[in-house]
Order: sequence, then C-alpha cells, then structure tokens
Amino acid sequence: MKKSNPSFFAQIFFSIMGLILVLGVLFSLNSIIHLRRMYFASVRRELVSTSEAFSRIYKESEISLFSMDSLLKKQYHDGGIRYTLIQPDGQVIADSHNDIDAMDNHKTRPEVRHAFASGWGYEVRFSATEGVHHKYVARRNNDGSITRTSRPLDQLLDSLWSYTASLILLFLFLGGVGLSLSFFLSRWISRPIEILKNRAEKLGEGDVFTPLADRRVSREIMDLSRILDRASQTLKKRFTSVRTHKDRLRTILSEMIEGVVAVNAERELFLINSRARQMLDISSDTSQGREYYKIIRHIEIQQIIDTLLAGDSVQTMIHEEVTLGRGENERIYRINGKALLDPGDVFLVIHDITALKRLENMRRDFAGNVSHELRTPLTSIKGFVETLKDGAITDPVQSVRFLTIIDEEVRRLNTLIEDILTLSRVEQQEEALSDNSADTERVNLCDFLNELYGLYTDRAKKYSVDLRKDIHLAPDPLVDIRPGLFSLAVKNLLDNAVKYSGENAVVTLRARERQDEYIVSVQDTGPGIDPVHHDRLFERFYRVDKSRSRHMGGTGLGLSIVKHIVSLHGGKIILESEPGQGSIFTITIHKPL
Repeated sequence: MKKSNPSFFAQIFFSIMGLILVLGVLFSLNSIIHLRRMYFASVRRELVSTSEAFSRIYKESEISLFSMDSLLKKQYHDGGIRYTLIQPDGQVIADSHNDIDAMDNHKTRPEVRHAFASGWGYEVRFSATEGVHHKYVARRNNDGSITRTSRPLDQLLDSLWSYTASLILLFLFLGGVGLSLSFFLSRWISRPIEILKNRAEKLGEGDVFTPLADRRVSREIMDLSRILDRASQTLKKRFTSVRTHKDRLRTILSEMIEGVVAVNAERELFLINSRARQMLDISSDTSQGREYYKIIRHIEIQQIIDTLLAGDSVQTMIHEEVTLGRGENERIYRINGKALLDPGDVFLVIHDITALKRLENMRRDFAGNVSHELRTPLTSIKGFVETLKDGAITDPVQSVRFLTIIDEEVRRLNTLIEDILTLSRVEQQEEALSDNSADTERVNLCDFLNELYGLYTDRAKKYSVDLRKDIHLAPDPLVDIRPGLFSLAVKNLLDNAVKYSGENAVVTLRARERQDEYIVSVQDTGPGIDPVHHDRLFERFYRVDKSRSRHMGGTGLGLSIVKHIVSLHGGKIILESEPGQGSIFTITIHKPL
C-alpha cells in the first residue's frame, strides 16, 4: 500500500509543536546554565571574601601553627566553607575540616599552582580528601604561604534538580497551551488552502458556476498539485518544446561565423548574435527590444534594413557588399537580406569577406606582377634570338654579345622563378605550422652569424664595400631556427646592403640580446630610403628604384621573403632609414624557453 503524504494541516501543526518543543528545551537549558553560572559566581565572590579575611587573620595572628589548626577546626569545622593553610613547600599546616597528618602535599593542586604563579588561583574539581566536588579559591600571602577556601557543590546539584523539576512542570503547562494554540492556528492557516483546492477541482471539471462545498479534506497540497498538474500538462509540454527549440537556436547562432540580425515590423531589434555584435561594433548586451537605428550606427546597414521593411512582394531579398571602417580597420561584408511579408520581420545574414577580397586582390596583383617580370626578360631574349636568326649569328662579335645578354636574362628568369618558389614555400609553411617551434633546430647564433659574415667578405670587396661585424652575445647564445630559411633572410639583407650602398660604403652585421629576445641587424651607410616607401617596401615586386634594381639583378621579392621568414620564426623586422642617412634592417627573434 502506497504511503500518503501528511496533510497541510498536519505539517503546520507538527511544525509549530516542534518549534515550541525546541524553544522550551532551549529555554530550560539556558535557565539551568544561567543558574549554574550565577551560583558559581556567588560562591566565587564568597570564597574570595573569606580568603582575604582568612589571610588577614593569619597575618595578624601570633599563635603557633598547631594552634592555628586547632582554631580553624574549632571555629569553622561545622560551617559550609572549608579553610586550609598551606606552606610554600606545599605542606598543609592547618585545615578546618580534615586531619592535616592524613592530607597529601598540596603543591601540585591546580588552584595552588595558579596562586603561586599569579597570586590567585580558582578551580572546580573533585576533592580526593572529602570525596565531593568543590569550588576552590587560593590566595598567596606575603610570606609565600597559601590560604585556601572552598565550598562543596552538592548544594548546587540539589538546587539544579529542584529547579529542573519546576521547569518540567512549567513546560508541561506551556505544552498544553501550545498544543491548543497550534491546533487552532494550523486550522486557520490550512482552511484557505482547502477552499482553493475545492475551487481548483471544480475548475478542472469545467464547472465554474456551482457553489463550492465547504468540506474538510486532508492532504490538500498534494491533491491540489495533482489537479493542477493535469490542467497544465499540455502547457508544460509546449513550453518545454519551445524552450528546447530556443536553446538550440541560441546555440547555433552563437557558434555561427556569420552575423545574424533580425528586426520586426515595429523596427525593434529582436535578435542579434555575438558575431554580428563584433562585426557591427555593438558592445551592449541590452540592445534587443530597442529600435535598430539606435543600436546599429552604420548607415549602409540601416539603408538595407529600411529597404527591406519598405519593400513589396518584388523587393523581399537583397544581396549587397558593404565596406565598413577605414585603414587597418576596414572590413568588407556581404549582406544577404530577407523580408517576411506576413509578420513583417527582416533578417540579415552578414558574411565577412575581407580576407577573401584581400586574397583576390593579392592574387590579381601577384599575377600581374609576375606576368610583367617574366615578359620583360622574355621579350629581350626573343628580340636577340630573332636578330641572330636574321644574320647576326654570322658576326662573331655581335653573336657573342647577344648570347651574353641572353644568358643574363635567363639567369634573371631563373633567379625570379627561384624567389617565387621560395616565397611560395615559406608562405605554405606559415599556413601549415601553427606551432612556431616545429621543424626547428637549436643552433649557436654567434657561430651562425660569423659563418654568414665569412661568406660575404669577398662579395663585399667585389662591390668595394667595407663589411664589418659587431656581435656581442653571451656565451653559447642558443636559438631555435630553421637554419636554411633564416640564413636566406640574413643573406638577402646583406646582399641588398652590399649591392645598393655604393662604393666605399660601410655595411655592419650586428647582434645583441635583451631579456627574452635576440636582435640581429644589418646597417649600411648607403643613400637611405625615403619614409614614403617604408610601408610598402616589404610587398612583392615593390622597388624603390626599379631601373637600378633590375640592373643589379634584383627581383623585388627579397624583402618580402625576409618578412615571411621572420614571421615564420615568430619574430619581427623593422626598418629605420632616412635619405642620406643609410638604412638599418633589424630582426628580433625570441630566445628558446
């Protein structure tokens, strides 16, 4: 048989009774504890007073110690307070209630030890001499002796038992009163709940006119809950379904890489995901429910929403590209908008195509630059080949000159292709390696730079350039690099400095360290570079002096390769240069952990 839950009346009744019981017990315990404290305080004051009087009697008395013991027994033996005189060595020399010859040395008694230490000693303990608990007060005299007074606590126990009996009678009386009060109070509280239950039952049956019967029914709360459960079951299922779909939609929207914005017919923003907030620079989380034009400050987006809100059956969809921001913060978005004519809502899906557009521009520029760079030497080669075919090949002098030019153009083409392949390989490694420490070797940076310096001394002499080194690093300066690629980066900087600085210029390879990074720089005393070129100098095929660069065999990819190699190593490259002041290219790279 299933056990039924107690009625609401029973819960209230027993709760109140339990509360009365707990309060009664707490009151009784508090009263007993308070009485005990009062008694102990009274006994302590009495014993302190008698101890001080006892000390004065002992101090002013001129009788012998034996006579003192007799005096105490004669005057105080039948009193409630026990007097004891103890020598500094702990020997009892006088006691009002006991034979001193049968008493132990009292030096180790707690109250005596405390009196020796601080002048006064207080203790409640069991007396081995008299077999009952005593309250002791001991006082140290000027001569080092101890006068002690004590009182047995059996009177306290008798008083506590008497008081407890009175409390029990009072508790029984108050319990009876509380029982009656609890009954009527519980009935008064539970009555409305009972009526409400009857009302809910009638409503559950569809009868809203029949008068309610005033019948007493137990377990009202459980019955009412059961009835309301039946009435709300359908709503619960619907609410659960709506909540589940809403949670799924919220999860999907929050994980989307596209921004989603929804505006109703009243121009209120009722949906926006976190990605859209980021795209449209919306920081407030309280934007929903407010007019969209107060939240979205971009005119381009507002115009799209306005067009969709004002659209007819023809203009219900929009696909546009908009550009927001300027400079480094410029972003390009593709907006797909849809208007629902029936409710009048507008939905926008925002795609960030900035990276895609930049890639398209880079691909287009790269293709154009490569075509131009390839066309120039090929055109030259084709022209000289046709000249040779037209008869110049029979002229030994002209044929040798033309073939030499063709050989130089072929070498230029080969260099260009190698640089393109190198740049492509470095970019692929940048994309593939998320961990900058992968595929690296730990090398001695000092030895590494000294070797590069040795390779370029002869090349510097060929161009009449004074190549120097200024390497100051701690012993064994280890660094994690890809030796081939990092060597190519430094070589490109040295090669540019040697070739473009001019005769009698000074090129210095420097290395320093600070805290957690190494600093490698190449400085020259050449013509310098105007600041207007600094921002674009590391772009592909960008040249400051195009004619001079081609004449020196440059492809326009060297510094771009350096930048990508340094980036692959998690470092930075910085240019410092002014016209007529030379140039300094500085690479910073982190020390290994």
